Amino acid sequence: MRNLKKFLALALAVMMTFSLMVTANAITTDAAVTDKDSITDEFKEAVAVLNGLGIITGYEDGTFRPEKPITRQETTALVYRLHSGDVKDTKNDLYSTADNIKQFTDVKADGGQKWSAGYIGYCANQGIIKGVSDTRFAPTHEVTGYQVLAMVLRAIGYGQNKEYEGSGWQTRVATTATQLGILKNVNNTNYSATLSGSATRELVAEIIFQAALQDTVTYTAGLGYVKTGSTSLVGGTLGSLSTKNFNLKSGNYQVIDDWGRPGYKWYSGGV
Repeated sequence: MRNLKKFLALALAVMMTFSLMVTANAITTDAAVTDKDSITDEFKEAVAVLNGLGIITGYEDGTFRPEKPITRQETTALVYRLHSGDVKDTKNDLYSTADNIKQFTDVKADGGQKWSAGYIGYCANQGIIKGVSDTRFAPTHEVTGYQVLAMVLRAIGYGQNKEYEGSGWQTRVATTATQLGILKNVNNTNYSATLSGSATRELVAEIIFQAALQDTVTYTAGLGYVKTGSTSLVGGTLGSLSTKNFNLKSGNYQVIDDWGRPGYKWYSGGV
């Protein structure tokens, strides 16, 4: 058989959870998602794309529960999938006993956090996560928006100069995120209050999605942060995690549905 390059439309990949058709300001969602109308309009695109990629999923009863707070260990699992591309979680257990998590007395591969130890081990090994103290990760605590920003910024290469540690780290992560456009759909509210409180599932999805479209960076003392790829189409950048791990792309801005509405279709796939 011929080797054909295929692009699998995410609308098929969502498996009856979300029908991904992004318009100028909304997406259509499948009726199987019983709480689809509860997802904030600005975050629907992020939820649908991440669901289509397998990074975030809904519940067995067909709901997504967008306003439900999410824990630090659950968020770490999502960041692991984005950074590693392992959405099937086939390799995370390899990191469940990594040296980097031995400092966390509340994370045990054979204890109550057995399911999340691998995610935490991987992200700690990559320098993506930090503890709430020198000895605790607080895996079951609800994550804050600032903490999510710190995780995703480190995942794409920022934070190597320890700028997201110590007093005032929240302001510094928010500043970087704002400059990159990660908070572009959050800034229409009092995002300082939003980020300091418990982050909801839809907010975490939005932050991860916007970070996934950013170029990854490397750091040197002489040059600072340098992008590892060149900007491409709206569907991400050549050096982004969304492109590297998922080959995520969007089509041209065009009419995409039977009602004549313009927008983008997102695609993922490879050779």
